[in-house]
Amino acid sequence: MNRKLYTYIVFSTLIALALHSDPAWAISWKEDLNTALKEAKERRLPVMIDFYTKWCHWCKELDRNTYTDRRVNDLSSNFVCVKVDAEKDAASAVRYDVRGYPTIIFLNPNGSYNSRVTGYRDPLKFGKAMETVMQNAVVRTPGKPGPAKGDALELSGILYNREKAPIAVINNTMVKEGGTVGKATVSKITKDKVIVLINGKTVTLSME
Repeated sequence: MNRKLYTYIVFSTLIALALHSDPAWAISWKEDLNTALKEAKERRLPVMIDFYTKWCHWCKELDRNTYTDRRVNDLSSNFVCVKVDAEKDAASAVRYDVRGYPTIIFLNPNGSYNSRVTGYRDPLKFGKAMETVMQNAVVRTPGKPGPAKGDALELSGILYNREKAPIAVINNTMVKEGGTVGKATVSKITKDKVIVLINGKTVTLSME
């Protein structure tokens, strides 16, 4: 075989494989809704449910353009993400009042409704919607009061970014280690506790 022709065939094949391979930043989706809901409750993470159909054009555009965006993918690590084919699981589509596709339903960690996105959204707009959910999807202990006022602090959730770095949700504000909320500085975040410094004193906030 001619060397130039051989090189051309190999080069063309590599390009074709690259174009058809899974995007490097595609979200890792679960396929079973009940399993996703259980995991979200255990990990205290909000849920992102993508209701789609195989024939839906804008569902494919979400997959192609939005879900492969690096920022959206980074944010997705703070959610339990699950895809639901609405034609195969019509009961779930009815349960969440899905009337068109794509419809993305966001749930709080306990499974309660948070918000939704209907139709196609570009990466910037979709990322903002995800951030809003993260700020509002709090975990509360039964009987515990709402967000604290003044110098009082309430730990309502602990999330993790793509690098597995913890982020505390204190008084409905997301704070990393070293960050501040009100007069308090977050010094350490563990899986269920946050240590803060406020007015020269060390205070431990617990999810329990």
